[in-house]
Amino acid sequence: MRNTSSEDGAVLDVAVVGGGPAGLAAAVALLRTCPPGTRLQVFEAGATYSASQGAAVGLFLNGVKALGALEPTLPHRLIDEAVLFSHWRDYDDVSGELLPGSMPLDRAGGLRAAGYTPCHVQWSTLRAGLYELLPPGSVQFGCKVVNCEEVAAAATTAAADGDSSSGGYYELRIARRRGGAAADAVGSGAGQQGEEEGGEEEEVVVRARHVVAADGYFSRVRRTGGDGGRPTFRGKVRWFGSLTTSELMGAVAAAAAAAAAAAAAAAAKEGEQQEAAAGEALRLPECLDTARHPDGMRSVHRWMPGGPNRVLDVQAAPRGFVFYPISLPDAGPGGSRLVWSMYADLPVLQAAGVDFPPPPPPSAASGGGAPPAAASADAPAADDAHGAHVGGSRARGVAALQRALAVAASYGLPADVRSIAAATPPERVSEFGMYQHTPEMSTPGAWARGRLVHVGDAAHAGPPDGTGANFALEDAAVLGACVRQHGLGPEAFAAWEAARMPRLFDHLYNKSIAPGEKWGRMQTVDFEPLWRPEQVLEAAADITASSRPHLVPPPQVAEAAARAVAAGDNAGATQAIREWAWSALRRAVVVKAVDARIIASAAEVDPAAAGPQQQPAAGPQQQAQQQAQQQLPVVAATAAASALS
Repeated sequence: MRNTSSEDGAVLDVAVVGGGPAGLAAAVALLRTCPPGTRLQVFEAGATYSASQGAAVGLFLNGVKALGALEPTLPHRLIDEAVLFSHWRDYDDVSGELLPGSMPLDRAGGLRAAGYTPCHVQWSTLRAGLYELLPPGSVQFGCKVVNCEEVAAAATTAAADGDSSSGGYYELRIARRRGGAAADAVGSGAGQQGEEEGGEEEEVVVRARHVVAADGYFSRVRRTGGDGGRPTFRGKVRWFGSLTTSELMGAVAAAAAAAAAAAAAAAAKEGEQQEAAAGEALRLPECLDTARHPDGMRSVHRWMPGGPNRVLDVQAAPRGFVFYPISLPDAGPGGSRLVWSMYADLPVLQAAGVDFPPPPPPSAASGGGAPPAAASADAPAADDAHGAHVGGSRARGVAALQRALAVAASYGLPADVRSIAAATPPERVSEFGMYQHTPEMSTPGAWARGRLVHVGDAAHAGPPDGTGANFALEDAAVLGACVRQHGLGPEAFAAWEAARMPRLFDHLYNKSIAPGEKWGRMQTVDFEPLWRPEQVLEAAADITASSRPHLVPPPQVAEAAARAVAAGDNAGATQAIREWAWSALRRAVVVKAVDARIIASAAEVDPAAAGPQQQPAAGPQQQAQQQAQQQLPVVAATAAASALS
């Protein structure tokens, strides 16, 4: 740190630590339910937001309902850019053979069962949708919270703004990039999305009466200001990368040209040399050969060990490689964005001669001598190096890519599959250890203490099975409802913990509940709308109906809601908007499924769709279990796609 200073100005009412989906959703929920004028600020460690950050988020029914509680048309905006997978395909990770159990996904059945089927969006798209709901200046970039400490009321004669009734506050020590983030912690509008990273770091101190920690499963706020809990290393390492279709095709073509030139140059030499040179060329992955697999770009592809002891869950297998598209072909100039993740247990790394944790980069060596010894994966000093966010990974860039390719080659992952990783720009490759919270970190008082509350992975980090982001969205919706009922303060935070902990504990740790029942329970949930009908009607008036008709209530709905508001019937207006929003969302998903040729026509789907509060004749539990069965293959197939907040 070059400088230490204390921020001037009023004490914040709320400081949200972490600008990922969990933190942004919590901020939206609180601004929907706190009194006007509430001073809320989000502190994000990253210098900017980038569309290439993160992988995929599977929007399941519970997550969609939570989003609808924050803003009724937010799910519709995300569906615009979502993808629907048509198949789940498993391959032997040595022979490349298609394994039994690979199957098409019954999207029509999911729509008939619950009026919805899971859609997948980019993690960055979800984050952007939530960011747009916040007032300008709400997020301060380049601000990494390194310490959180409660200052009791007895220790101060008065709060910084002269209000001695505040009951104390929290001091957040922040490492802030000079020239990157805003200088005004309360929100001057500076430090907005898109600013470049740069400048020195300085330490600043921010005071807030309430803190929402959404800084991931290695939460510094939890470790320094909460119960001190830290996650446990799972003995597994993950690599993550992303590239576009044009980058993949271009790398394959360039490698083929280079190999052909090398082969021609070696033509006068020994045949072995010629063969070796030709064999180095990258290859188009067979799964993307449209002549053989027309649905290759609409499928999730997984390579894992086959054989009689085959494990269906990629998270439980000793090694695995997952690959899928996560944006539409017209989403950017390079075509679809492709995402891959590779997993390996420590014995797999050891067999490849690859150490973990990896050694520090050469620049970390003092005086140009030998670099310091790598820390243990479980050592406290490794906390930040193994942080939850991709940006805090142990290895990035060329080093991470080389280590991934070495491990993949050591066990014989097919060359065409390795080409996916090899073609990835190194700056988009990260490596990190995988960690998970233990049941002991889910005891009363662990998630909420006083005016400090943890949400998302900071509270309940589980395996990356696709549920984490959805549960984080639930956290935000329930937090807003508790604040609306109890007011902003310890009572609301304690009520939130009492509501959330049993649900999450059962899902994450209760082995007496069968997986199918867990998924059924996950879907049978509803959330109190945090928005006001007049807000929705005002926002809809600013949208061009011809460009995004599913975001605009039809005249009869708008008129009915407006009449209800005028008559003081806010409940009636809210219900009218919710029913319309659910029906419009269902239609949008059906249209997307038809456009993607995943279902032949809308006629495959029963036209009667259950609204979010209507009960089908089969009963809510049976309906949710039917929907869960439709989702299980998708969840298993996209275990690598959970957002790291």
